[in-house]
Formats: sequence, C-alpha cells, structure tokens
Amino acid sequence: MQSIGRGAVYYNKIHVAQNRGEMIDPRMAEAHLPAVYYQEDEISLLDIWLVLVKRRKLILAIFFLCVLASLYPILTNPPIYESRAVLEIGQVTELGVLENRGSMIQRLEEAYRVEDSSEGVRGLPQISSVGFDKKSAPNAVTLTAQAYSAAEAQSFLRLMTDNIVAQHQKFFEQALQVYQKQVDNIDSQLEANDMQVEQLSERILGLEKTDPSQAAFLAVEKAKTLAQKPELLDRKIKLSMAMSAPRSQPTTYLREPTLPINKIKPKRAMYLTMAVIVGAILGIFMAFFIEFIAKARQQLKARAGEQTPAPE
Repeated sequence: MQSIGRGAVYYNKIHVAQNRGEMIDPRMAEAHLPAVYYQEDEISLLDIWLVLVKRRKLILAIFFLCVLASLYPILTNPPIYESRAVLEIGQVTELGVLENRGSMIQRLEEAYRVEDSSEGVRGLPQISSVGFDKKSAPNAVTLTAQAYSAAEAQSFLRLMTDNIVAQHQKFFEQALQVYQKQVDNIDSQLEANDMQVEQLSERILGLEKTDPSQAAFLAVEKAKTLAQKPELLDRKIKLSMAMSAPRSQPTTYLREPTLPINKIKPKRAMYLTMAVIVGAILGIFMAFFIEFIAKARQQLKARAGEQTPAPE
C-alpha cells in the first residue's frame, strides 16, 4: 500500500511538471511507479486428466445410468409403423379438378383430426398427416397412416384412400354426364339433319320436272342443311376428346399404400445416441463439480486451522 501511495503522489508531480512544460526523466518516472503483480491461474491438461481418473467410477456410473434409462422407452413403447400413399386428384376439361387440393387437405385433416388433441388423444390406427410435396405433381396429395403393425397401417390407409377415390369417382361421373348429354344432343341433331337432307332430296327429285324453280329453292335449303353437319361433327369430336384422358380422368393412385419395413417409433438410434452424449457430459460435469466442492472444503478447513490460536 505504501508503494502505491508514493507512486500516486509522484504521478501528480509529473502531471504538474508536464503542464508547466518542464522535462521529465523517464527513468525517474518509472522508478516511482508502483509495482503491479499478476497472479496467473493456470489449469493444465494433466490436472484435468487426474480429476477424470480420480472420479472415473462416478463418471462411468452416471454414463451407464443414462444408457439404462434410454432403454426404458425402447423396451416399453410398442413399435409404430407408417404407411404412405399418394393420390392425384382427377379433373374434367373446362370444369377443372374434381376438388381443390387445399380444400381437400383441410377437409381430411378436420375429418380425421390430424394433429388435433383437443378432443383427447386418438388411438391407433390413425391418419397421421395429409399434405403435398413441393416437387410433386400439381394435384397430388400425400397421406400417411400409423398403426402398431405394418399390415394394419397399410390396410387402414387403403380403406381411407379407397373412400376418397370412390367419392371423387361420383364427382367425375356427374361431370361426365353433363358432357354426355351434350353429345347425345348433338347425335339427335345429326340424326335430324340426315332425315331433313333425305326428305329434301326426295322433294327435289319430284319437283325437278314439274317445278324447277321450287326444286332449286329446295336445293339451296339442302346445301344449308348439309353445311351444318361438319360443325356438329366437330363439336362432337371436341366433346369426346374432352371426356377422354388425359383431359378428363378420375382420381387415381400415384403410389399405392406402402407396406412399411422399418418402424418409425421408438427411435433406438436416437435414444442411445442422446443417452451416450448426455451421460458423458453429465458424468464429467459431476466429477468436476464434486472435485470443486472437495477442494473448497479442504481450503476452508485449512484456513480454520490457521486462525485457531496455538495453545500457550
């Protein structure tokens, strides 16, 4: 404390001399500065290794305890399998898709309570997800189902997707009926056109000798009637093409419900990996923590012994 006080006084003198413009000898200034000492706290790798060796039983005990704890969910939780299917929503020309993909996904999620536990936890089998892949076809929808066995997951998903396909099939048939009515109407017009042409031909043939002018007038009407037929045939062809694939097609499977080979839960590798990591970290932490407590107690005892007065 004395050296620090003398240094502070001399520092003030240096500051005053500098303000007056006087020259200061650097060696004298350095001689009057207080000595500052730094205590370095170093932890060597050897000390760390010695602590790990000393507490190795504790580290191993915590490590194996974490590994054993990870075996509980692996052994107690039943295996869960997931089946996957992809549907392509059907469409009809000019009318568009049979059902909007976004509306269909929301309808199925609400119907099967996907990721919804507001009414309680649902048991298996169940539809686990309904969505689409960004890389998939524009009208593709992916469905997954979970169950306690691979066959059960596949059969349950097959039942659900078959119901969807059947519903869309009704929509598809109703849409085709609209086109079929138009085709039937055109067929009736073509039949009437042929009958009219035939009648006009017979009348023209009978009037060619008796009334040529009337026959010429009927010939013009016949030509007009014949001119309507190509237009009707063209409309019929367009409607027939609109009713056929790929312009119009029902909802189909892009991928049939799969029969899963591997279970998705419980994830043994994940549980064991987490147990190894957590066990190692926790074991090392506890080793250093207990070592710190032990050294702190030793230091407290040593200080208490130094402060105890010696017997006279």
